Amino acid sequence: MKINEIENFLNKVSSIICSRIVLENEEIKEIHVVSDMQKNPKQLSRDIQSILISKFNVDVDYKIISVAQIESEEVLGGDFRLKLNTIEHSTNGKIFKAKVVLEKNGEFYEGTSSGPHSSTNIPKLLTSAVIDAVEDFYGSENIFILEDVLKVILSGKEAFVTLITAFISGKETLLSGSAVNGKNSDEMIVKSALDAINRVLVKLSHDYQTG
Repeated sequence: MKINEIENFLNKVSSIICSRIVLENEEIKEIHVVSDMQKNPKQLSRDIQSILISKFNVDVDYKIISVAQIESEEVLGGDFRLKLNTIEHSTNGKIFKAKVVLEKNGEFYEGTSSGPHSSTNIPKLLTSAVIDAVEDFYGSENIFILEDVLKVILSGKEAFVTLITAFISGKETLLSGSAVNGKNSDEMIVKSALDAINRVLVKLSHDYQTG
């Protein structure tokens, strides 16, 4: 098992500052993580579980994950978040069209996406619509790249985990987000993407000026 590779990957995830994995007989026995205050420890543990199973095919119990949190400059920006307003979608033949509207301080930002209609592609199209709406907020394109969006089952509950690459100050930063609660799968997919992106809006504001 390539522990250094796993640790390096976890260290790139939003909120995680550093990580250390303890092995015993070639099995992961402990995972120690230092993070900022942006995610609660339970949510961060779920993200780590999902990343390990989807990226490295390693299944771990949340009980072996230890999270220590410290203050970070990222939390100093106050409630600098984009919130979900509406989700709309339609199907025209084999094409699925998604529209997501986000809101901040009474202003609305719309994103759209379209592509082949399939069960595996719909989550990606919805997430792409979220990215398009966020880039509408910044008035700039090509800030984010969708890496993957996955449906997972944790403790018998359906959840979605999203991985997005953001370009911050000329550097690639891997963001992760998750959502468990929602009216339906569409809402959880969109909230999972927002969970990832909202955590770096303050940092991005230094690169892309907003009103």
